Order: sequence, then C-alpha cells, then structure tokens
Amino acid sequence: MVKKIFISLFVLLTLFLNGSFLSGQENHQLNKNLPELLFFYSESCHACHKARREIMPVIEQEFYRKISIRYLDIANVDNYKLMLSLKQRYNCKDAGVPTVFLEGAVLVGYDGIKDNLRGVIIKTLKEKDL
Repeated sequence: MVKKIFISLFVLLTLFLNGSFLSGQENHQLNKNLPELLFFYSESCHACHKARREIMPVIEQEFYRKISIRYLDIANVDNYKLMLSLKQRYNCKDAGVPTVFLEGAVLVGYDGIKDNLRGVIIKTLKEKDL
C-alpha cells in the first residue's frame, strides 16, 4: 500500500516538474497556431552554441507564447534534409549552420541571426496580426 502511494506521488511529481500535467495539451494547442521558428544547428558548431547561449534565450523570453521554436540538430538525417529542402525552396545560397527559418525568412550564421532575428520575428507577428 505504501509502495503504491509512493509510486503515485512520484508519477504526479514527475508530471508536474516536466510541465506535462494538465497544461501539456493546452500548451500544444497554444503553440499549434503560432509562427514556427526552426533553428538548425550542429553540436560541433561553435557559432551554433554561441547563438543558442547568447541570442536564443533573449528571443525565447521576449517572444514567449508569440512564436514556437524548434531546435533541430542536423546530425539527424531528416533534420538535415529538411534544412536543405528549405534552403532550396527559399533560394538560400548560404551554407552552414546555425540557420533559422521563420515564415519564409532565412537567416544563416551567428551574425545574421544576431543582427536580424528580432526584426524578422516582429515583422512576421505584425503580418499575422499577433
């Protein structure tokens, strides 16, 4: 009996701590309609780590619940193929990572992301009236 209570409390605590209890479905519904920013990176890329450490936390905080952000490691073949197909679709000749896509806008490299990402997000939100 004590073991069942302990297991139940552990499961509930785990669900609360990872944010999936009650609000998980709500968060999914909320994020479903938001513009989706795709951030492609490589674990071996210094500029990727720098962008994720210096730029993205500020973006995540400023645009919380206004955009959805997905981080995609290009070590995964499907992610790499997706990045290449998006670069081709949007006629992006710049190679490498980090690369960001948002509603047809493409930014490549640390400096491009640092200098332009905030403006691209604001423009996208204005165009969508969000």
